Amino acid sequence: MWSLRIPFFRYARAQRVWPKGIGEQPMPWNPNPHKTPTASHTPHLRRGVWGRIGPRFCHSHIILFLVLGTLAGCAQFRPLPPAKPISQDQAHRLITQLRAQADEVFSFVGVGKLFFREGEGETGMNLLAVGQRPSRLRLELTHTWGKPLIYLVADKQNTSVLSFVEHTFYSGPSSGLQGGPYFPFEFDLEIAWVILSGRIPILPHCRVESLGRNEIALFDRRGETVERLTFAQDGFIPTTIHFPRQGLTVALSQFKEGSMGPYPSKVSISDGGERQLEIRYTSLEFNRPIPEELFRLNPPPDVKIIRKNYQEQ
Repeated sequence: MWSLRIPFFRYARAQRVWPKGIGEQPMPWNPNPHKTPTASHTPHLRRGVWGRIGPRFCHSHIILFLVLGTLAGCAQFRPLPPAKPISQDQAHRLITQLRAQADEVFSFVGVGKLFFREGEGETGMNLLAVGQRPSRLRLELTHTWGKPLIYLVADKQNTSVLSFVEHTFYSGPSSGLQGGPYFPFEFDLEIAWVILSGRIPILPHCRVESLGRNEIALFDRRGETVERLTFAQDGFIPTTIHFPRQGLTVALSQFKEGSMGPYPSKVSISDGGERQLEIRYTSLEFNRPIPEELFRLNPPPDVKIIRKNYQEQ
């Protein structure tokens, strides 16, 4: 809470001065009001404000302060009523709007940095993320000085990973590579695509409900929560997305204005433990043409190839 202090006194030439309007054209205090002030009364005039204004003024203010203090002591400070949840109609409108915004993006190109943290360790890399519908994705991770580290190409059927560090090429079904050596979190490809595109994934659900202030939950037929979104105060864009089944939380922040509206330039994914993945976009472009060959990844010569269920060749 901000505290506003109003100075009733200010010092000028080591003498107190009352605010304007108080004690203007003061009359000297005379102990005997029936007599004209004489030189014997000059000590009272030398008392400054007290001598000019007199005790009657101060006594009246003391009484006023006592009355105000009594009233304040009797007044009860009532707490603010709890904020109401989002209405059902507004919750449905927000979910419909978020789904429409995600469907508007058919391709994206993002440039920035990726940080992976586990415990006290942190690894930072340059990131190039390219996506195209339907759910095709290419990620290029390089050293800060440009040396390639990992290339990844994925679609709904297959995923290929080229590790320049291990001189190894992995290839297999997309579902089989989830949770592998280069997938710290088990994320569905469609969810990852939407998050990387700066949009909000809306999972299939049967019921929408607001259980708290600025919070919307999506439920399946069995009444289990499949997704929970937390919105900024008086905002229409979620700042936190929680996926209970995956045990993952996505935090969105540092929004920037793009060609298709605001997007989060900082995306953090955590599993509630010591692992955290953070993406910081310096640029994110939408709906630009993407060459088809960009989503093909072939193994270079002299690398170890591991295909399908990590069988070496």
